[in-house]
Amino acid sequence: MKLARQAAASTAIIGGIVLVVVIGLVAYFASDVFSTKVDSKVDQMTKWTPENIAKDPVNYLNFCEKKINEAVTSLKADRISVAQNKAKLSDMKDTAGAKVRTGDKVLTELKALYEQAEKDNAWPVTYNNEKRDKDWIRAYIMKISKETETQRIIFTKVDGGLTKLDAQVTKIEKAQADASTQLADIAANRELLKVAKLTDDLKDRLVTMNGAVQGVIDVASDKSSMPSLADLTASSTPAADTAEFDKVMGKIK
Repeated sequence: MKLARQAAASTAIIGGIVLVVVIGLVAYFASDVFSTKVDSKVDQMTKWTPENIAKDPVNYLNFCEKKINEAVTSLKADRISVAQNKAKLSDMKDTAGAKVRTGDKVLTELKALYEQAEKDNAWPVTYNNEKRDKDWIRAYIMKISKETETQRIIFTKVDGGLTKLDAQVTKIEKAQADASTQLADIAANRELLKVAKLTDDLKDRLVTMNGAVQGVIDVASDKSSMPSLADLTASSTPAADTAEFDKVMGKIK
């Protein structure tokens, strides 16, 4: 009997709690006034609002210093990642450039060989010590043309990727400079608090610092601006088939 009463009491308590939660949720979403008051209370408990900064400026500075140092570490990692990607892209650019130069040279030779054979009606021809008929030479020109154009696209894409990485370096360097400035401000404000009470001017400086610190953190945490190597070199493969042979021949110098 006693156990039954205890179970009933527990059920009633749980039911009461659930009812309060449900009523609170309904009031939060149904009443702008209530939700605004709740949000304000949450901010006061979880965020460095101007009021909270004024109440505890020392720990606020400690918080800012911690976040800035975390951002500095992240920015250093980003700088290393950018340097590694630049090195890889530079190698890809050199490789693609060499392949384009070789492809253009081979296509020039093949065009001359093809046109001379057509003029003299001298098929098959000898190419690389092998007898090759007209269809083989046409197909080979198309193959080399396609490969060369693919490498030309890669070369252009990689060059654009290097430009993007240079811009990213500039962004990181600015964020690192801003971080250094903020760390110096934190140190200076900490010393001021040791010798003087929190004045309105110092409070304003601390509140303003909040935005500057957040700016550094945002740059350090924004990985969307850090394109991958695949993003930087993504390209479509150009279409090239025998129907475009004359067009390809016209492009070869």
